[in-house]
Amino acid sequence: MWFLTNKLTLMFTTFIASAGVLLTVFLAGKRSNQKDTEVKNLKDYIKTQERVNEVQVSADRGAAIKRLRDNKQLRD
Repeated sequence: MWFLTNKLTLMFTTFIASAGVLLTVFLAGKRSNQKDTEVKNLKDYIKTQERVNEVQVSADRGAAIKRLRDNKQLRD
């Protein structure tokens, strides 16, 4: 390995290798976090859909307003 004979070249190569390892670990963690976030968002979406599906449809305006007030979803 003729290119590792110089001390400066050895230091530079070590630095590049270390930076490569750190970059790989950083990108792997970022990808893992994105997957975890996506799974969490999908689970929240499922819970929201279940809550929406549980609500009984009512044609009565008063009952709808009461339900919205009870769930703190009515705008003032």
